Amino acid sequence: MINTVSFPGLGLSFEINRIALQIGPLTVYWYGLVVTLGVVLGIFYAVRRGKSAGLDSDRTLDVLMYSVLVGFIGARVYYIAFTWEYYGAHPAEIIRIWEGGLAFYGGVIAGVLFAILLCRIWRLRFLRVADFAMTGVLLGQGIGRWGNFFNVEAFGSYCTGVQRMISPHIDAYFHQNPSLLPGFTEEQVLAMTDIPVHPTFFYESVWLLLGFALLALYTNRRRFDGELMLLYFFWNGLGRFWIEGLRTDSLMAGSVRISRLLAAVLAVGSVILLAIARSRLKNGTLPDWMRLETYPPSAKAPVSEETPASEAEITLADTKGEDSDGKTD
Repeated sequence: MINTVSFPGLGLSFEINRIALQIGPLTVYWYGLVVTLGVVLGIFYAVRRGKSAGLDSDRTLDVLMYSVLVGFIGARVYYIAFTWEYYGAHPAEIIRIWEGGLAFYGGVIAGVLFAILLCRIWRLRFLRVADFAMTGVLLGQGIGRWGNFFNVEAFGSYCTGVQRMISPHIDAYFHQNPSLLPGFTEEQVLAMTDIPVHPTFFYESVWLLLGFALLALYTNRRRFDGELMLLYFFWNGLGRFWIEGLRTDSLMAGSVRISRLLAAVLAVGSVILLAIARSRLKNGTLPDWMRLETYPPSAKAPVSEETPASEAEITLADTKGEDSDGKTD
């Protein structure tokens, strides 16, 4: 369970125990702790910041918590679906989520769809919830990526830069999968030790946390509901497209890197939708359900069309001021 990870160009070396805590039969892994910390902080940010935009804190918290749970299931199912050749032969490992094996886009798809359903049920404006939720996701992702560091995973291809990372665990991975190291023959890979690679988990963490800071600063300047969500998909997609190109463990469909393809589609699609929304905002045709000044239906009590109740209130108000002689105060 203990792995050595070194950054020789930086003069850094770490002895990493994947297990954070063990109490009897209960084993707590650093991966799980780090991912949980990211989720909690991301939800906390979204709920607190969303309150200033008229969102009910309790309902927003419910939507996010349930959607995160469904998202984790979706992330695992998505990952297993694209690595079924392995998990079909090792079905007992399907539930071993603490060892890694979560596909981010699978989690986003499942979580977003479930959040849409809950927002419809609880009469919350989905785009408004999504703006703050996706900003929180950037924070959670940026922190959660360090779980990959403790598992020594999500690293990239061969790297000779000062940031290069080496580990016996990385050597073992490439010795078992020599074809995944581009530019070298199988014989060369099997003869190599201390194989230096890109620390892509670190690249993505820095990119995501920078994106979170930028969106957090921009929040008060947003011009329509859904703008922060679209900016999230642009920023995430842009970084993901670049970083996935460096990875050696990408989920594949034939020769296509699934995550890279989705990242490109989301980045381009979000730019197009942002341009359309801003154009409609400028010419005054933006729909009400995207306007910032329009609050969710649940934020305002419905106005009754019936008159008896209001008449009774007037009568009661008039008579309260009368004394026993019929005189008013």
